[in-house]
Amino acid sequence: MADILAEIDAVPDEEAIKRVKEATMEALATRHIDLTRILGEERVARENRLVPEYIEKYFLRAAANLGIKIERRQDGLWRIPSVPFDIRDRSYEFKVKYGEIFREYLKISFNKDQARNKSAEFVTIGHPLMEAVLETVFSKYDSEIRKGAVLIDPDGRMDGFLWFIMEKWVGESLQQRQLIFRCCTRILNKPDFICFFVNL
Repeated sequence: MADILAEIDAVPDEEAIKRVKEATMEALATRHIDLTRILGEERVARENRLVPEYIEKYFLRAAANLGIKIERRQDGLWRIPSVPFDIRDRSYEFKVKYGEIFREYLKISFNKDQARNKSAEFVTIGHPLMEAVLETVFSKYDSEIRKGAVLIDPDGRMDGFLWFIMEKWVGESLQQRQLIFRCCTRILNKPDFICFFVNL
C-alpha cells in the first residue's frame, strides 16, 4: 500500500496544482481588498464623468458656431462630411499630444457604448476633433471667457463662491511654462470660509 501511495504522490497533476494556486490567490486577494471602498470610488467616478449628452450638446452648439456641418444619420450616429481647415490646422505639439484631425468623419458618436456597438468613432474630451473644437472656441471667445460668469443656484441651497480650477502649469519662466494637465475641479467657498468639492 505504501508503494502505491508513493507512486500517486510522485505523479504531479498539473491541473489540480493550477486550481489550488488560483483558489489560494483569489482567497488572498479578497481578504486584502476593500470591495466597499472600490465600489464607492467607482460610483464617485461615474458621478464625476461627463455625461455623453452634455458633450454632444456642447459639440453641436460649438459646431454650429464654428461652421462645422454635422448631420444626423439614420442609424442615430453623426456625420461630418468636411471639417473646416481652420479646425484641422493645428500645431505639431497638438498633433503629437492628441493625434491628427481628419478631413471627414462619416460615423461618430458621443456615447462610448453606441460607438463600440456600431463601430463608430468615439468623440469626447481627449479626441483630436473635440480638443481642436475646444481650443478654437477658447481662442475665439478668449476675451469673453476672461470676463467670467455668474452662476445662480435655482434651489437657493448653495451660497458662496464657486471656483473652477482647470489647468496646471509648470515652469519657472513664461518661456519654460508647460501645461501638464487640464481638468475641472469645482470648489464651493461658503461665506464662513469653509470650502468643499461639489458635483454640478
